[in-house]
Amino acid sequence: MMQEFYDRGQFTIPFPRTTDSVEPFYARPTATLLRWFQWNIKKFCVGFEMVYSLNDRHFVTWEHTRMMLMFLRCLPFSYSGGLLERVSGCWRDVWFRPDPTQPDGLRRCEGLGFQHNMARSGYGWFLNKIDWEMMVFHPPTAPYMQFNNPSLQAAYHARYAQVRDVRVDFLSLSQIHQWMTEFSSIRTCQEYLQKYLRQLCLRAFRKDVFAQIQPLLQKESIPAALTGEIPLCWPSLEEALLPQRRPPYVAAGNRMAVKHIDVLFTWLWEWRDGRFQRKGWENKPYRLLYQKSVEIITQIQGKDAARQWKQGLKTSFIQSHWMLPYPQNNSFMRKSKEGGIMWWSSVHRGLDQYYHELNSALTPFPTSYIKHHPTTNWEPSRPCLSHLDYTIQPEQRLLYLPQEELLQHLHDLQRQWNTLSQRPRPSVYQPSPVVFEVDQRIQDPFNPITGPVESWSINACTRKLQPALYKYELLQHQRQCFQRQRRPAAQPDYYSDTEPEAPAEDHEQTSDEEGIEPQKTCLQEYIQRIEKRMFQIISEDRKGWMGPTMYNLQIKNLAPQLRRLPHHPFSLLQLLDPPVDPNYHPPPPPRGVTVAPLRSYRSGWQKRRRF
Repeated sequence: MMQEFYDRGQFTIPFPRTTDSVEPFYARPTATLLRWFQWNIKKFCVGFEMVYSLNDRHFVTWEHTRMMLMFLRCLPFSYSGGLLERVSGCWRDVWFRPDPTQPDGLRRCEGLGFQHNMARSGYGWFLNKIDWEMMVFHPPTAPYMQFNNPSLQAAYHARYAQVRDVRVDFLSLSQIHQWMTEFSSIRTCQEYLQKYLRQLCLRAFRKDVFAQIQPLLQKESIPAALTGEIPLCWPSLEEALLPQRRPPYVAAGNRMAVKHIDVLFTWLWEWRDGRFQRKGWENKPYRLLYQKSVEIITQIQGKDAARQWKQGLKTSFIQSHWMLPYPQNNSFMRKSKEGGIMWWSSVHRGLDQYYHELNSALTPFPTSYIKHHPTTNWEPSRPCLSHLDYTIQPEQRLLYLPQEELLQHLHDLQRQWNTLSQRPRPSVYQPSPVVFEVDQRIQDPFNPITGPVESWSINACTRKLQPALYKYELLQHQRQCFQRQRRPAAQPDYYSDTEPEAPAEDHEQTSDEEGIEPQKTCLQEYIQRIEKRMFQIISEDRKGWMGPTMYNLQIKNLAPQLRRLPHHPFSLLQLLDPPVDPNYHPPPPPRGVTVAPLRSYRSGWQKRRRF
């Protein structure tokens, strides 16, 4: 609309006034005046609705919220006689206020600057401070615009520091959302911003963990802990705790509710899983940041990119966070019988052995070591290894860069991308010698089983089946499972003008596509393949001279774990104690094979027992 006035040459033409300048009013027809009011009102209403329509149905970004606040603040002055001079955000352009927290003691403030345009052209045109394509304030002026202080923020006083830090994280998330939309066609920019989101969520997790145990921390460690700078490792955590709270209480034993790191990650991070209760801590800031990040990536790049980002966050979380909260249904951190906070210690024998032999004096280890750490075979605390006595610096370098430097780097990546004649493929991770040595310790060097499952022997199948069943048992997590209550169907409200919102067709039943349930499904398929191979071998051997009870002992040992799996046609449980045919006579043994008579073990034991 402003461009149209420019083209007509009417931008600087003031409105015609009456011949007598003494009269304090304008004489205009009613129809003209009504059309004028209607045009002004619709302008701000359309701006509000347009900004609202640009957002996802789940949330509205903070930058778009500021634009909506601006349109609402300007709307009353389009039809009423309010004094626009009293609203600094609308009337003034740039001014400064005293602020002792600033280096020079002054805080820069900016508004829409209607004062200058009304004096020049007689109408309150917007200054060049708005990006009309993205419907946000321009980055140079955005931090200083005065449409960022809702009245709700004035209600937070006791915990203002925590609220301020959380607000800063969500402001950063909104800024990343804006940049992801702006650089949506540049893959290198998207990868860079995804890395920023991963570091942001992991730092928010550390903030919430230390905020939960703030009374247990030393006074000099509280500032660094509440900003997420202290790693969640044994030495750094023990140093931050009060002397009477040392050492940290680590959960251990066979009766633990969580025995696998994948189960713990799902409980701490995922939502809509239908497995865990999170009363009182479901809406912690780190969880909301994680959910919003997934929704942003899904909205801009699709579900596949969101799944890859979630897997990357999970990998970095496992590789660098080794002292984790041990949650329960109604508490973020479980307490022991003595009242102490319980921790879930994540250990890795191969990694511990490698660092023990390395004997490096470089502690804590730099962040560059994280990508070389293994991602599998992590276990809870064991009597032989209760914790990893090493500290690794967390990933947070991008979080301390100013926005101007981040934006400049994005523009550099955009220029590099546009100048490339051939687009590079996604980088393939090349393991370093450190990873190779650790991987050699992780893998079983004495395991010669190779080839497809269909070629394994009965002993090879048994050796592979037992660890698979054990991992499936760890993923079951029987204690904390519960059935999600179904929500009642939405009933129409006949006293309301709005209809109930229909459920989205793409609503996901779970947010954990790479978590527990997919792993259980893969394990089920893997176990069923092994069972099918064993079923074929046992069926063939039982037709021979060894009889229908062959391998009964092996099947009995596996039966308790096999009963937890869904039934299938080749289940080994069908071969357990089959009905004996009285007319069955086993064939004679091969020539040269001597069959020893069965011994009565009970009678032999009775002869050896002592009274």
